[in-house]
Amino acid sequence: MNNNLVDIPAILNNSIYTVEREQIGHTIINGKGIEILKGNKKNVALLTAHLITEIKKSLEISKKYGKTMGNVHLYLKGCTLRSLSITMFKKIVRVLSQTFEDTLNYCYIYDISKMATMTWNLVKHFVDPDTRKKILIINTQVKSR
Repeated sequence: MNNNLVDIPAILNNSIYTVEREQIGHTIINGKGIEILKGNKKNVALLTAHLITEIKKSLEISKKYGKTMGNVHLYLKGCTLRSLSITMFKKIVRVLSQTFEDTLNYCYIYDISKMATMTWNLVKHFVDPDTRKKILIINTQVKSR
């Protein structure tokens, strides 16, 4: 896709944003919305910077209520392992880990595919046990009979 025709700031603002719920900041990420940004270093840098900004907003919301952590909600409906870049996510996770220490309350991952679930079951053993406890896989898709 030609990035000259894509409004990157609009994609970021619509796909990654922060809300206040129950006196805590929540960063919302729509994986389907950001898949177009993969494979381009400049876009990944913009994505990472936007994510950092939104997480800071989330933490500011939490701070108003005397809390030091925020939640992340990652929606993956319609995403496949092929549509999202593992390399991109590894880079983003590395930067976020270096930028924010002990600020994740929970990370909710919604509508993860069967293949991604199998992948998670393999790689979760390499994730810090304290962090692993904070990652919750939630399947909201209703299975038909």
